[in-house]
Amino acid sequence: MYTKSWLVQLAIGTKKRVHHWVKAYAFELNGMLTLTHLNVLPLGSYCVLLVMDWLYFHRTMVDCYEKSIECLDDNGEQRILRGKKKEISVRMVTTMVHHFSCHI
Repeated sequence: MYTKSWLVQLAIGTKKRVHHWVKAYAFELNGMLTLTHLNVLPLGSYCVLLVMDWLYFHRTMVDCYEKSIECLDDNGEQRILRGKKKEISVRMVTTMVHHFSCHI
């Protein structure tokens, strides 16, 4: 871990100060082992955010509707990584239309 401080801008526009950086960190992403450099930031409920450099290097295509990404792994093999599906409950919404007529 290196200790050099710099600012990074998050997607929401806020800036965070990075105090630590981890070089060549290996981690598993939905069954795919990958290696990357990590900026260490307090992210709340997120464990890891994939940044543009990683997405570019792995030639990633994102499918938001299917909650999946198609990318190349570190060996150049094509992979599809899927997020966890959430059950979505749909409630029926109905309306009644009343027609009123006025007689003058």
